[in-house]
Amino acid sequence: MRSLFSSSLILVIFISICGQRGVEAAGPAIKFKPGTATEVKWAYGLGVTPPWKEGGILWVNFPEHLEYGDQGMGISRYHDKRENAWRLERGGTFAHYEIDSLSTEGVRVEAKAEIIEANKVKFSMEIINNSESLTLDNVKPLLCYQYEALTGFPQSLTENFKYTYVVIDGEIKALADIPTKNPETTVKGATVKPHPPYRIQFPSKRGGWIEKPLDLAVSVVTSEDDNRGLILYGQPGRSMLSNAFIPCLHADPYFGHIRPGERKVGTVTVVFVEGDWRAEVKKILEQHRKSQAKGNAAAGDGKSNECDNWQKVHPEWIFCDDFESETAFVRQGRYFEYGDDDGKFIPIEGVGLGGSKGMRAIFEPGKGDAGSLHLGFGKVPHSRFDRGIRSGEDFREVYYRMYLKMQKGWRGNPHKLSRATVFAGADFSQAMIAHIWQGTVNFDEDGLGIDPVRCVDKNSKVKCKGYNDFSNMDWLGHVSGVTPIFDSRHDGIWYCIEAHVKLNDPGKSNGVHEFWIDGNREVRKDDLNFVESYMDYGINAVYLENYIGSGMSQKQQRYFDNFVVSTQPIGGLP
Repeated sequence: MRSLFSSSLILVIFISICGQRGVEAAGPAIKFKPGTATEVKWAYGLGVTPPWKEGGILWVNFPEHLEYGDQGMGISRYHDKRENAWRLERGGTFAHYEIDSLSTEGVRVEAKAEIIEANKVKFSMEIINNSESLTLDNVKPLLCYQYEALTGFPQSLTENFKYTYVVIDGEIKALADIPTKNPETTVKGATVKPHPPYRIQFPSKRGGWIEKPLDLAVSVVTSEDDNRGLILYGQPGRSMLSNAFIPCLHADPYFGHIRPGERKVGTVTVVFVEGDWRAEVKKILEQHRKSQAKGNAAAGDGKSNECDNWQKVHPEWIFCDDFESETAFVRQGRYFEYGDDDGKFIPIEGVGLGGSKGMRAIFEPGKGDAGSLHLGFGKVPHSRFDRGIRSGEDFREVYYRMYLKMQKGWRGNPHKLSRATVFAGADFSQAMIAHIWQGTVNFDEDGLGIDPVRCVDKNSKVKCKGYNDFSNMDWLGHVSGVTPIFDSRHDGIWYCIEAHVKLNDPGKSNGVHEFWIDGNREVRKDDLNFVESYMDYGINAVYLENYIGSGMSQKQQRYFDNFVVSTQPIGGLP
C-alpha cells in the first residue's frame, strides 16, 4: 500500500465500534486488540475477534500505506516509527487513535472502529486538507485485512483465489475463475466502476490485473468448508486487491482528489457471516443498486438548479449555466456566439444531470461539426465579445468546469471538447490558447489531453492573425490524460471535467494548464510561457466544442450540463 499527502493537511481515519442496544449476540462478541500478525510491528495494526466460536482473529493493517500523487507520497505507513497507535475503551469493544503524520507536516489521522451490528464492524476514514495551497492528487489508501489467523480460512499460497470472490456484472465470481495474464499469479487486482485504473503496477507486473471492472468494492474470502465468510464492503468503492502470499484482502474506498479546504470520507464495513454468506452479498448488491437509483433520481433536484442565485452564493464565479433557462443563448449575460448545427446541439429535457435539462450534441458519420457555445467575459478587444459578464476585468487565471456524458454504445474519440483563450483583436486574433482535446496527434486514444499554444513573438507582440492561425502558433507540448472516457467502459456515465489555466508572469515560464476528471488530476504543466510579457488582455473566452474533422464512425450523442467559469477552484456537485 502507499501513502497520500503532503504539506499541511489533516487526514482522519475513523473506525468505531458500538454494540446495538437490546441486541443479544448469538455467539462471542466482537472485540479489538492492538497488535500485529507478524514479527514486524505495525504502527496501525488492530486485531478483530469475530463473533464465531473459536473463530480466531482478523488482523487489520489500517493503513498499510496511505498515499497521494503519482509517486506515492506518504502520509502514514505501517512501519512508521511509533508505538501502536490504537487505544481501547469500553472493555475492548471500542478502538480509536489520533496521530499527527510523521512524514507530512500538518496531516492528522484519527481512526475509530465501530460495531454497528453484532456481526459487523465499520471502519471509516475522513481526510481533511487544511493546507493553503497543497492539493492531494489521487489519494490512494491501502487497507489490508489479513485473514490467515481466522480459523478454517486459507493459509498462504493454498489456492486462495478459489475461496476469494468479487461481483462482476451482477454475478458473484471466484477470483480463480477470472482469467488474468499470468495463470500462476499470486496477486489479483481490479478497479471499481466507474473509476479508471490508477497505479496498478503491483498486480500488473505479476500478471494479475483483471481488465473487467467490478460492480462495487465488495471482496469476500471464505473458510475452506464455505461455511464462514468474511465480507469487506468499501464505500465509495475504488479497488480490490488480493495477495495470496500474505494472505490479505482489500476493498479500498475512493477519495479522488482533495483540494485545500476540502474533506472526504471513505468507509470499509466488515461483515462476519456464518452460513449463507452469498445471501448477504446479494443484499449488499441490492442495496447498492437502490442507492444508485435513488441518487440518480435525486440528482435533478440539487444539480439541475445549481445556477439559481449563483452570483450571491458563489461571488468567485464568473459565469454559470445549467441550461434550465428558456432565454436565448446569445444575449446579455450569456454567450456571444452559439452554433446549434441545424438542431444537433440544443437543450433537451431529460438528458441532463438527474433527468434535468441539458445540452445534447448529435454527431453524424462523415460530418465534422456538431455545434458549439462561445462565452466571452472580462476585458475584450471588441463589443462583439462583450455580453456584460464582468466587463473590463482582467483575468490572468480561470477555472472552468462542465459535466459530460457519452451515450450508451458510444464509439471513438470526438477530438475536441473545450478551450480557454485570450482574444487580442476584433478579428479574433489570439494571444494564447489552452485546448482540452485529444490534440493534433494521438487521435486513436480514448481520452482527453492538454495542448497549450503561444501566439506572441519574443517581443510580446501578437503574431497570430485571425482565429486559429496555425501557421503562427507555438505549440508548447501536448500531454494526454489517463482516463479513457471515450471507451466502452465509460459510456453512459456523467463525468465532472474541470480545467485550470493560468497565464505566466511577464518574462517567466510559470503558466499553468491542467485538468481533472471527477476530482482526479489527469495532467498538469506548470512551466508554460503562454504570452511572454504580453499584458493587453487576460483570458477572456471559453469555448465548448463538438467538432471532429473526419466525422464519427456512427451517429451518436453526447451531453453537457452545469457549465461554470470561476476565479477559484470549483469542484464537483455533492
